[in-house]
Amino acid sequence: MTEILNQPNELIRKIVFLPRLQQMAILAFLALCVPFYLMVNGFALLQEKEHIQDKISLKEKEIMHQQKIIQQLENMTNQKLGDEIIAKTAKVNTFISHSNSEQLAILTSEWIYSNSPVIEIKLTTDYAIFSGFLKYLLSPDFELNLLSMKIEKIEQGENSHSISAELSLQLNRENK
Repeated sequence: MTEILNQPNELIRKIVFLPRLQQMAILAFLALCVPFYLMVNGFALLQEKEHIQDKISLKEKEIMHQQKIIQQLENMTNQKLGDEIIAKTAKVNTFISHSNSEQLAILTSEWIYSNSPVIEIKLTTDYAIFSGFLKYLLSPDFELNLLSMKIEKIEQGENSHSISAELSLQLNRENK
């Protein structure tokens, strides 16, 4: 038999010389084998597809769980940072309100909240008082960085202030 399979021309010659009924039986057998092969192969592919879909579903569940954990951690971090920022801004606001006097006139003081909160301060005072005020604001106690500063000399009229200043200070968000 293996000799016949190794020589395809012999196999075809033998099939051709078989009686018509045997040829039809071989043809019917081959006609049934092809759909059976396709059906078995199709079932194997369906099982593989289901297995892959199960893996995808499991991975999606894992990702959803990890995203929930990340969201919870972000909420906890934001809440902690929010509390820290509130405490820091309150400390700065208290200092500014206590500093407001005849010698140091704070015209405006406004926080702009973003990723890192910024306070904009407009004031009039003498240069020496302004210098001390700015040094104290930039001390490690307040955790502020100077973003911009504009100083103008003003004419001495009704008040004794010699300069007008505008400051932009950014609050550090880093934890110590």
